Formats: sequence, structure tokens, C-alpha cells
Amino acid sequence: MNGPYMMLSAEVLKASNIWDRIFMNSVQSKDVQLRFIWETRATYEAARSRLEKGNSVRMKSVASGTGLSMILAYDRLIRDRYDPARITVRITDRDQASLDKARRLLAKLALHRGWTSDVEAEGKISLGREDVFAEPGLAVPSIEKYDVVTAVGILDYLQGFTCDTTERRLGLPQPEDDWTAEHLAARLANMTTDSATLIVNTSRPHSSTRILELFGKRFDYRNRQNLSALLATANFSNPTLMGSGHIYDVEIYEKRTS
Repeated sequence: MNGPYMMLSAEVLKASNIWDRIFMNSVQSKDVQLRFIWETRATYEAARSRLEKGNSVRMKSVASGTGLSMILAYDRLIRDRYDPARITVRITDRDQASLDKARRLLAKLALHRGWTSDVEAEGKISLGREDVFAEPGLAVPSIEKYDVVTAVGILDYLQGFTCDTTERRLGLPQPEDDWTAEHLAARLANMTTDSATLIVNTSRPHSSTRILELFGKRFDYRNRQNLSALLATANFSNPTLMGSGHIYDVEIYEKRTS
């Protein structure tokens, strides 16, 4: 699944065997690639809209995979001659290995483009280890606020507001998790400004995910109605569909506190 995210599809296919090629051309893999494209486009357009109004923009991803889209969006904004001093990007992940992959990619691109990175300050890209679920429960402390936040590919693994789950499909017991989708929604609300843009995705049941489920992968499936009901608990509303595939929808939500 990392191949499409890292934009290495051509290289993977060149050195792959027949099973790799079958997977890379599967519905699941193609939807992941589309999700990546929609996420990148949504991030870019949300940031550009704020910059066009003369504002600065602070952006954050809550997982290093979704941060790769943010890096590409940042690159496009700079190439479109927006002032880098008005753009701040923060990429986080609780898994150090995943964060290290994003750091290596960023370092190569930063060296090529001449960017400043690794220090969180206005006009820069930084990476840091952060567990969005550091403490269970809905109450969270005050933290840095961001105008554009991406949380794609995270809700797929959290209980609550679902249309289906792997456990229900396979008739397995489903113990209650310490952290739920509602907890994540509360944290996303806490890290965003009062008029922020949130980019997230649905995940629908599809036959292409069945083999992953049989080999131990677990999913919590949501349609667009489920997602809207979930995010309404954290004052995110007015969803706009960025793209729709067989498995995923990518949607843009606006935060409204009044």
C-alpha cells in the first residue's frame, strides 16, 4: 500500500512479480492512488484559497502518509510563487519508522528545492513524532491551531458511526477500543482554528478488501452520512466531495463554531 503513496508505482511494477502487478492494478490499489490525488488537490486548493485572500496558512497532517500529499501541495504553492513565509506545514505521526520515511522524502525534495525544514516556524515544513491519542477521553489540552488539517486513512481503524465493520462481516467479537472515532473528531476540533478546513475520507465495504480482512486487516467502514454525523459532533459541517471511488470518498469539511 505504500507504493502508491510514495509515487513509486512505475518502479514497483518494473521490478515486480505477477502477484505484485495484480495487486498494483487492483481496485484497492487504484483507489488508494486516486485518494492520494484527491487529498493532494484538496490540500492545495484549501491553502490557495486562504493565500489568495491575503492570509497566511498553517497546515498540519496527523499521519506521515497524509503528510506526503501536504508536501506536494506545498511544492505546488511555492512553484505558483506564493510567499513561503506565509505557509507553515507540520507533519506528525506516532510511528517513528513512518515518520522517518516521510523525513527522507522531504529531505531529498528540500535539498532539490532549497527549502528550510525540520524546525517548526512560520514559512517552514517540520516533522515531529506525536500521538494524537496520547491520553484517552474527549477532554484535550489547548494546542497549536491550524487552518488546514488532513486526516486521511485514519478513521478507517476507529470504532463509532460506522455502516459496517470487519468484525461484523466475519462474525467476530469486537471488543470496545479505548479510542474511538469521536475521540479523534474532538482532537481534530481542538487543533483547528474556528474557520478551518478538514480533509478526511470515507471507507466503504467492497469485495476488494475481503482478502485483506481474511489475512487479519480490520476496517471500520463509513459512508458519507456516517462521516457527516460523526464530524457534526465536533462542529465540522458543509461537506464537499473531492472525489469518489469504489472504496473511498475524499471530502472537505468546514469548521463552524457558531
